[in-house]
Amino acid sequence: MDIQTLQILDSSDDCIQLLDLGGRILFVNRGGQALLGIDDVTPFLNTYWAELWQEAEQQAASDAIARAAAGEVCSMEGHRPTLQGEPQWWANKISPIRSADGNVEQLVCVSRDITAHKQIQDTGKQTEERLRESEGRYQAIVNQAVTGVACVDLEGRLTLVNQKYCDITGYSADELYQRRMQDITHPEDLPRNVELFKRMLIEGTPFEIEKRYIRKDGSIVWVNNSVYAVCDRGGQPQSVVAIALDITERKRREAHGVFLAEIGEAFSRFSTADEIMQAVGAKMGAYLQITTCAFADVDEAHDRVTAHHGWSSPEVPSIVGTFCISQYLSNEFVRASRAGETVVVCNTQTDPRTDAAGYAALDMYSFVTVPFHRQGQWTHYIAICHSQPRQWREDEIQLIEEISNRIFPRLERARAEAALRQSEERFRTVTATVPQLIWTAMPDGRVDYMSDQWADYVGLTPQQLHGWNWQQVTHPEDLPNTERDWQHCLQSGEPLEIQHRFRHHTGEWRWQLVRGVPIKDADGIIRQWVGTCTDIQGEVDIKEALRESEAKYRSLFDSIDEGFCIIEVLFDATGNAFDYRFLEANAAFEKQTGLVDVIGKTVREFAPKMESHWFELYGRIALTGVPERFENTAQELGRFYDVYAFRMGEPEERKVAVLFNDISDRKRIEDERKRAEQDLRESEEWARLAIQVAKLGGWRLHLDTNLVEMDERMREIWGESEDTVMVPLPQVLERMHPDDRERVSTAVNGALEPQSAGTYEIEYRIVWNDGTERWVLAKGQAQFEGAGEFRRTVDFFGILLDITDRKQADVERELLLQREQSAREEAEQANRIKDEFLAVLSHELRSPLNPILGWSTLLLSGKLDTAKTTHALTTIQRNAKLQSELIEDLLDVSRILRGKLNLNVAPVNLANKIRGAMETVRLAAEAKSIDLRFTVLDFQLKNEDELKSSSAAAQSAIQNPKCMVWGDSTRLQQVVWNLLSNAVKFTPAGGRVDISLSSLTGNSSWAMGEASLVGTDQQIINNSEKTTDYAQITVSDTGKGISPEFLPYVFDYFRQADGTTTRQFGGLGLGLAIVRHLVELHGGTVRADSLGEGQGSTFTIRLPLLQTPLQVNRNERSPQQSHDLNGIKIVVVDDEPDTRELVVFVLEQQGAQVITATSAHEALLVLPQAKPDVLLSDIGMPEMDGYMLIQQVRALAPEQGGQVPAIALTAYAGDTNQQQVIAAGFQRHISKPIDPQALVQAIAQLIHSH
Repeated sequence: MDIQTLQILDSSDDCIQLLDLGGRILFVNRGGQALLGIDDVTPFLNTYWAELWQEAEQQAASDAIARAAAGEVCSMEGHRPTLQGEPQWWANKISPIRSADGNVEQLVCVSRDITAHKQIQDTGKQTEERLRESEGRYQAIVNQAVTGVACVDLEGRLTLVNQKYCDITGYSADELYQRRMQDITHPEDLPRNVELFKRMLIEGTPFEIEKRYIRKDGSIVWVNNSVYAVCDRGGQPQSVVAIALDITERKRREAHGVFLAEIGEAFSRFSTADEIMQAVGAKMGAYLQITTCAFADVDEAHDRVTAHHGWSSPEVPSIVGTFCISQYLSNEFVRASRAGETVVVCNTQTDPRTDAAGYAALDMYSFVTVPFHRQGQWTHYIAICHSQPRQWREDEIQLIEEISNRIFPRLERARAEAALRQSEERFRTVTATVPQLIWTAMPDGRVDYMSDQWADYVGLTPQQLHGWNWQQVTHPEDLPNTERDWQHCLQSGEPLEIQHRFRHHTGEWRWQLVRGVPIKDADGIIRQWVGTCTDIQGEVDIKEALRESEAKYRSLFDSIDEGFCIIEVLFDATGNAFDYRFLEANAAFEKQTGLVDVIGKTVREFAPKMESHWFELYGRIALTGVPERFENTAQELGRFYDVYAFRMGEPEERKVAVLFNDISDRKRIEDERKRAEQDLRESEEWARLAIQVAKLGGWRLHLDTNLVEMDERMREIWGESEDTVMVPLPQVLERMHPDDRERVSTAVNGALEPQSAGTYEIEYRIVWNDGTERWVLAKGQAQFEGAGEFRRTVDFFGILLDITDRKQADVERELLLQREQSAREEAEQANRIKDEFLAVLSHELRSPLNPILGWSTLLLSGKLDTAKTTHALTTIQRNAKLQSELIEDLLDVSRILRGKLNLNVAPVNLANKIRGAMETVRLAAEAKSIDLRFTVLDFQLKNEDELKSSSAAAQSAIQNPKCMVWGDSTRLQQVVWNLLSNAVKFTPAGGRVDISLSSLTGNSSWAMGEASLVGTDQQIINNSEKTTDYAQITVSDTGKGISPEFLPYVFDYFRQADGTTTRQFGGLGLGLAIVRHLVELHGGTVRADSLGEGQGSTFTIRLPLLQTPLQVNRNERSPQQSHDLNGIKIVVVDDEPDTRELVVFVLEQQGAQVITATSAHEALLVLPQAKPDVLLSDIGMPEMDGYMLIQQVRALAPEQGGQVPAIALTAYAGDTNQQQVIAAGFQRHISKPIDPQALVQAIAQLIHSH
């Protein structure tokens, strides 16, 4: 007991005694010594506490000691005299003190003097309260010495803890004082803990609970908590003392014990090895929280390890398969496993014994392997793996070792049981299917088993066979010899083989061949006899018939072309054949051998040096009776024979019949073939050299191991390392492109099919480790042996050729063909459109000529009156104007296509232009009773008439800056007029045409129709791009509408919906194409929408509004920066004087020094001398355009201006044009018409960036 605990105990006013489990006093505190009136406690130590009491109370004291030793908290009252003989009453409470494993090892007794209580009742009540308070306080103090102690208020907050409690929870004392007991209690244990806590506060009863704490590091610790309430004098709980004992190790042992019991249950529930491994593997995966559990068999004799599928998480690679030990395991692991050592790796990426990359590829970052040895040999091991680094606990390792010791004997037994079941099943199958009668007998000869065929043979039921014996059906003449031979075999242990007759159930006596063999144990003692009885009556009959028919068939043998003879084999005293005598020979014998008059003579008389192998063969056949077919040479006769020989007659006659044929000619041909094959093998070396020259890879699939052998070129094509020779077939398939694997597998399996031709040819892709794809051509040939159902595959080999370049050429050729086809289709489509356009053009130009020529002819005749003359001139004027408009449209298209459509740009009021366009089409609209309306949405003015009638407000709307854009006034009015005239033209009488003007804010994506808008005069939702203010003009009608099929082509040149439109409404199909181009030249967009034919149409134009000095971009918080170009030297190249003068004026206004060039050639002369800071060049110029100019500029040396920053000015404003400009060598692209402010800003930014 430590000093601190002694000081605490000695400070108590009560008598505190420590007792052993038998009740002997081990310790008394100083307060107790004072109460007892003793100075020296030594005489009291090791005395029994119960003996201190009066006789009537000693039994109660002994009972309390026994109950406390059993784990209860006991109380008793009693009295004993003091040393002075005065009576003294004591209230005692005896409590158990538990060890770390939960067992009671000591008792503590708290005794309080209650003599005054007994004398004065009121005083006694107060004393009792102090006793309860003291008991709780000092009980906790005593327990503090060996367990964790914590004081907790009634809300669960920790107010006092000792160091042991800190060690258990992993928190410091200060950290615990910031927490409640609920914060560190496991959520699953909290409800029960709270329930007991509340009951204790109500009833005052201490409680004990086993629960889990969540440590600071997140780990779980099990504790046994003893909880006491500390009450005030009024009996009300004021605080709680919790005594915590760490029982984690015990809980783990209990859990391991339960788990091992579950494993044992799985052993008994499953019978096959696969079922056991799967069940145990899954349980270990769940219990240990791992990702792989594998069981492996080790065959060191063949350098082979087979990993079985125990269990693995779906997301980790499988490690199942058969591998070479030297390739699968490192030398260190092999050494440790052979020595029976468990291998523990907590982090494969840092452990020096492991290949970090290899284990990472298997998603294996920690593991434990436990080897299993059988008779000193390493035969198995278990592997427990996890996909994260892990600190394996000692109890976990011991558990894995215990499972290893249990499962592998069980697996061996399961496999042995399976083999036994299979053997028994085979035995039952054999006995049920073979015609023989099967029997077994005990060592003394008593038959203990007969197969079902016995019952069929003798005419009994299987049940009647019990107690029946074979002697009952044995022929009386054969029985003595049979019993004699059977007894001899039983005594000598020799196999039994006899022939005798059995009586068939039909009464017929049939010959049986009886064979029996003894089954002996390791000590050579016979344990059982197993035998068969084979019905040979047929053979006996055949032999008899054979003897009778020999004479009949002798003439047949004499007539055949093959040589035939019957010989008698001669043996010497040692039993070796040394010669044979000819007994009979057919007519062909002489022709086949060249020997004459051989009957009765030996072969050595004709061929003294006859080879000994002839005698050995015929001697063996004569002795064994086993016929043989062979080919052999007789050099003495100078011939080669194909021979079939079989025994004739009885064995003792030593007769052999020989049927033979002279195959010398055939053998000569075979020798020639072999020489040719040798020549072929020599040529194979040349073939291999040719393969190397052709850069062909060679491969061979080893069918017995499923490994693919690769030569050097094959490894190079396949992307394998130089030291790789053999690659498992699954790994080879894994390297193939996923889309090709199934196709290749089907081709390989088809080539390996024994009934196939064995040819293999396929193209597929392989994927290198770096992701590179390569196309290869594989050819192979399988080789077979045998025929029919016995034909089998024995070899599979071939070559591999890298055809990636050829495949790329094929793809490029296909792409080129597609481009050519697309170009041809586009050209054909252009020709069709051109033909249609020329037809329409002819019609549209000729139609106005008809009234012009007609009326002019009538005018020249002078026969028209004044009214008709006026009508004729009006008609001629109208049709001439129509022709003029058609021609002007054609000229506009021509200018557009050549990039020479010029704009006279200035600030333009869109409202005025719309009104002007409306006035142009108003008469045509009124003629068809069409309601024509104009609305400015920003000011809620409903139509154009309201603008007329409104006073200052209306005029303010028209002059509002939001209606101002930078552009060509005439061209913009042409755009609006074109849309309005189309709307009036295609709207039936009584219809309606609406045109509206509004201002909106959005980015470039929105302007192109790729984003949505919040509302009028608001920003778009996605404000990630720079925003701009736009004017939006919308022209809607209730007219003919546009079909969905034609809508995508409505802005194409020379396109109209159909021929009917051309005939009914006229026109060349150019108006909307011109509208689109004019709008894009102004930096805007136009789109068409229609719900379909007959449902009207809507055209929407968006143009960037004029940026006044007072306007600021909404996305920028700082004021607009000024772009001062003072001192900046700029070369401007443009063949159009108007554009060139405008650019010069704008730049000089900003302080720039401007040098002009009217052509690209002139610019190349000016550039080296001027050495400008910036080059501005038009793209569409004659002779040498802007693209050619920038290419020649970039070819100049830097000191000659080759690196000058350049901006392209072009009327081609599409995305493709911008990309082409940047690719040519320009840094920026500015579309015409030019915004002066944007031009200056672009130059300033370009100079700043360079």
